[in-house]
Order: sequence, then C-alpha cells, then structure tokens
Amino acid sequence: MEAWETPYMHALANKVSAPGGHMLEVGFGMAISATQVQSHPKVTKHTILEINEDVYNTALEWKKSHPTANPMLGPW
Repeated sequence: MEAWETPYMHALANKVSAPGGHMLEVGFGMAISATQVQSHPKVTKHTILEINEDVYNTALEWKKSHPTANPMLGPW
C-alpha cells in the first residue's frame, strides 16, 4: 500500500462500519481499515481473517487495544 490509499481505505471502512454490528474483514495488512472499523462505537464484533502467520501475530498484538476485534489465522 501507499500513503495515498489511506483516505480511501478509511472511507470504505467508514461506509461499511457505520451501521455497526458484526464486521468481517479479510486480511489485516497494515491495520489501516481494521483500525478505522474499530473507531465506530456501533461495531460489536470484528472478525479478521488472516493467512500470513507473521501478520496474524501483529494482529494479535494490535488486538490488545481493540477488544471487539477477533483475528483468526487461516487457511480455512
């Protein structure tokens, strides 16, 4: 990803997260959209599917400050 993509990722995350509820995200990446999803108070659960073990471990650390997030390691 490049820096110019961050506002776009935030806009997409805002659109899908606004209604709240249970969010499903495929891929954790750099946590750009995941962090934005977590900024919405109506999000009650946020499942993140990640296939890369190193990225998954990063997501587990990130989860410590994002209690409604639930990273899961694949493949499924």
